[in-house]
Amino acid sequence: MRAIKFPAIIVLIECAIRSAGFSYPQLKLLSVVRNIRYNMCNPSEVFRHGDREINDEIGGDLTQVGRLRAYRLGEILRVRYGDFLGEEYEPSRLYARSTEYIRAKMSLQLLLAGLFVPREQQRWHESLDWQPIPFSYARSKEDVLLFPRDCPSFQREMKRFIPSPGFQKLLDPYREMMRNVTIWTGQEMSIPNHMFVLYHKLSSMQALDEPLPKWSRDFFPYGLLLNGTYLEYDTHKYTDWMRRVNGGTLVRKIIDDMLNRTDEKYPRKRDVYLYSGHELNVVSILQSLKIWQPHIPEYSSAVIVELREDRKNYYVKVLYHKGIPPIFKEMQIPGCPSLCPLDRFIELLSDNLPAYDEIICDDKTVKFE
Repeated sequence: MRAIKFPAIIVLIECAIRSAGFSYPQLKLLSVVRNIRYNMCNPSEVFRHGDREINDEIGGDLTQVGRLRAYRLGEILRVRYGDFLGEEYEPSRLYARSTEYIRAKMSLQLLLAGLFVPREQQRWHESLDWQPIPFSYARSKEDVLLFPRDCPSFQREMKRFIPSPGFQKLLDPYREMMRNVTIWTGQEMSIPNHMFVLYHKLSSMQALDEPLPKWSRDFFPYGLLLNGTYLEYDTHKYTDWMRRVNGGTLVRKIIDDMLNRTDEKYPRKRDVYLYSGHELNVVSILQSLKIWQPHIPEYSSAVIVELREDRKNYYVKVLYHKGIPPIFKEMQIPGCPSLCPLDRFIELLSDNLPAYDEIICDDKTVKFE
């Protein structure tokens, strides 16, 4: 008998443990945000894509290690949430979405392959343990859910504040390094995004045992370039509106899905929500959940949000799958226990959630499924 009933951001948790009169809340929704990164009464997951190739300016290929890591995350989720998911893939229970970037799409396909190995009656090829599973995505310039920073309205806001004296002062500690790197590489280095891109190029080279340029030793992997990457993360929440839209939009959708699931009058929709994105997705959702601590999210890291129910009382649990190593860490929203009552969860995060008329991309208010 299935104990978990709701969707979540992928994080699956053991269900219905009863002892001494205490009933551990059943999973109802699971949401998983994967880095290239989450809901469980229903689980939702946001995850980060797998390891990428060095020459990957616009979302290209995954390494073989990255492919295997994404597939194994699917297997890990199967082990953790198998009772909730059931033995077979059921299209009506799953919503999967990716950014439009190739590596994010590939990572989602690989995760789904590990999560839903076809059972006997679902096999369509005798020697292939794989079945096609649909997912959706939007063009990055229209994707306010997973890629708000590419929306024209978001870009206009960034162009407005980057020249401001207050923001320019934040760049002062990095100016000498940026000038030198511009000379050494012939590529412009003047804003946090340039430091972010360089950091990840060097990280990819290091992961593939490629020799690093000598000039990088003074500020990589620790030091100014790492701090400049953290500054790029903070750039996407520099104004109140940006903070609410970037990350807060996805948290708003996860909350809406959980509220719909708790309303018995509302038609049951999904049990599991999977979102395949990038490290900035993982960073922004951790920031919106108020549990962010500066670090670089690893490949195949994931934030998982579970909705749980006990005697018509609803609770939210948040987990962070670190990716490397592949372990889960239970997270605690400030002001709430790790098993946080749903109403309290919403109250604590309300200042990070956008109003519906603030969820705008290309000057159009966006609606979701």
